[in-house]
Amino acid sequence: MKMYKSIKSRSVLLFILLFAAAAQAQTETAPLKKNRAEGSEMKAKKQKPVPVEDELNLTQKQREQFKKADEDYKIKSKATKDAKKQDMSQLREERKRAQRAVLNADQAAKYDEITARKEAKKAQKQYNKHPKKATKVKREQRG
Repeated sequence: MKMYKSIKSRSVLLFILLFAAAAQAQTETAPLKKNRAEGSEMKAKKQKPVPVEDELNLTQKQREQFKKADEDYKIKSKATKDAKKQDMSQLREERKRAQRAVLNADQAAKYDEITARKEAKKAQKQYNKHPKKATKVKREQRG
């Protein structure tokens, strides 16, 4: 009998604690919404960024050097990306050759079929994404 009262009192205590926690969670306030005027001011600030050159009060010569540094960066960045693409393409081809070497004749034929299907799907996806660019590349490949 004593054990029954102990279990009953524990379950009542647990119920009270859960109820109190739920009530406490509901009393917390939601974050206030921004005033519309503040929001429009924020948008106005984001629309007109001040160029770094203007903030630094650069001379015309400094502006030209600044611009040249930016152009040099863009050229080097593009070259690096192109080299990385080429390296990755080469690695993919190596992987393909190594995987194909493991296969028997039937598996190799099926593997070629699967890879051709994947490449066609990739080409279609690329065409859908950039149709003008894809036709330009095809013209360059033809002649």
